[in-house]
Amino acid sequence: MCLAVLVGASGAPGVVGAAPSAVDLERAREIFENGQSLYREGRYEDALVAFEESYRLSEKPGLLYNMANCSERVGDYRAAIDQLNRYRVYAEPAERTVLERRIVNLELRLADAPAEAPAAAAAPPPEAPPRGFGPAGKGLLIAGSTTAVVAGGVQVYTYVRSVTWVAEGDRQTWETWQPVNLAAGSLAAVGGVMAVTGLILGANGIDSTGPGLRVQAGPRALVLTGRF
Repeated sequence: MCLAVLVGASGAPGVVGAAPSAVDLERAREIFENGQSLYREGRYEDALVAFEESYRLSEKPGLLYNMANCSERVGDYRAAIDQLNRYRVYAEPAERTVLERRIVNLELRLADAPAEAPAAAAAPPPEAPPRGFGPAGKGLLIAGSTTAVVAGGVQVYTYVRSVTWVAEGDRQTWETWQPVNLAAGSLAAVGGVMAVTGLILGANGIDSTGPGLRVQAGPRALVLTGRF
């Protein structure tokens, strides 16, 4: 419970110097009463600010006791011990024994309180290694593009010629070149897949000759083996 300090009453000043003016004492009393209301509401940090300002204006040592109450409530035992030690200088003899026991109790609580570890600086995220265009991707892209263009050209040529042969009734020649047309179409598709795969692998810097991914071109499809 807050010590009921009457800031207008007599008391030894907290500092040596000119006595507070009547205006300061009146203002200190108003702030003190506001601090009491805040304390009763459980707003101990705000009440501490009010008592500190009232003490600054009035220099009434009893306010140190109020400040210690607030500091203890918010868990700042070190500040509470300091404020009670300062107040003990002005306390009545009968009160000093109680104050000493309270200070010892606060020192024990301070010793048992876990030390606040300094916040560890957030480590920057590791930077991803720069990726170049991998040799595997480059080789596949070139080989696939070339295959797709050449085979596609053959397919287009044989298709155009097949239309002419069918129109002229030369079915024997059409049947002879039809397998070539189909094979060229399949090879063009394989070349296109190789080119796209090479583009993907190259953009990610993956090398088919390294310990990771293996890229093998089979007669009808690409085979991707290995581990990432």
